Amino acid sequence: MGALCKPQDMGKWLGFAYAISGFATLIGNPATGAILDRHGSNGIVAFLAAVLASGLISIGILRWQCNGRRWLVMGKI
Repeated sequence: MGALCKPQDMGKWLGFAYAISGFATLIGNPATGAILDRHGSNGIVAFLAAVLASGLISIGILRWQCNGRRWLVMGKI
């Protein structure tokens, strides 16, 4: 976080990151319990695989955008 923003903006961005993670924790625990009750452990595995796949796709698109819409393997962002 420190390398991505100015020192005077650090508190704002850390607060934003903590708010997002707090909201995800607040929503995630009941959602996981509901999936577990309804679909069992296979449902949890499928849900987490979908979350990880969407994160991977998002990071790939972001990297593509940051590199000028070109695929660079060793490019620095």
